[in-house]
Amino acid sequence: MGTRIRNLVLALSVVVLAAAGLAGLARAEPGTSILDVDSVLKWHGFLAKPLSPVGKLYLTDVSGIEGACSGTLVGRSLVLTAAHCVFANGEERGDPRAVGYMRSIEFVPGHVFGEDRKVASRPYGTWSFHSVRVHPRYITGDEAFDFALIELAPDASGRLAGDVVGAYRVLFGLDWRSSMRVRAVGYPAGGWFGSNPSATYGNGQYACDSTYGGFLVPLDGGRDPVIRCTMTGGSSGGPWLRRAKDGWDVVGLNSRGVGLEIQGDEVGQTMISPAFGQGFAAFYRSFARTLVYE
Repeated sequence: MGTRIRNLVLALSVVVLAAAGLAGLARAEPGTSILDVDSVLKWHGFLAKPLSPVGKLYLTDVSGIEGACSGTLVGRSLVLTAAHCVFANGEERGDPRAVGYMRSIEFVPGHVFGEDRKVASRPYGTWSFHSVRVHPRYITGDEAFDFALIELAPDASGRLAGDVVGAYRVLFGLDWRSSMRVRAVGYPAGGWFGSNPSATYGNGQYACDSTYGGFLVPLDGGRDPVIRCTMTGGSSGGPWLRRAKDGWDVVGLNSRGVGLEIQGDEVGQTMISPAFGQGFAAFYRSFARTLVYE
């Protein structure tokens, strides 16, 4: 689940980077600006104007444990998030009974904080899930498949979330070029974000506009893109966005984080996304064909 620090804030690890060119982050909605960048943690900033298709997920697992993550509308009723947000591994959660899909999922697009920076506000409403799916490879422990899709039911007024706040397009098989920049967005609540009195406790939207850092070389031989970003647990499942002519495209998502040390030089916290390659595209299209409300 997104609040677990293990998935987003690991201790310093020596990670091998492929010799790929540097690249980076992307675009924002018109009028959106990054304000109040704190001096405690680098590479993130508070979004004074939240991106409305990006929202907070309220989650309850099979044993009743509550948590939170981030997600993105990519269709009228379709939300993209991280698999570890919606499918629980009992060992990681310290409860062997907590295995399987969340029993309750609520999506709050454009979630913001109240005047005291702690009380949550739901400016567009709340949508509950109708169905959810993760890739079978993730269930067997492959973090390269840490992505999930949620179909939302209409709200009490019969509205679909995407009709109210809009949705972003997903790009498959992206060629990560050295000139490209992306923006990672989410609702961090762990670590500094949960302990500092001036933080928003997972109620505010943050973003990392960060230079793309290459490909990790994981043990399974896959290639997962990496950016510099210091958002913590709660931001899991939030999108990586690339600017397009008509808004934003989704090119990745917040999956897990690693602190990098290269030749003794601490280069900072990084965020990793699963690659949106052929496996992701087939999974996405297969689930999209089953949608009831799209």
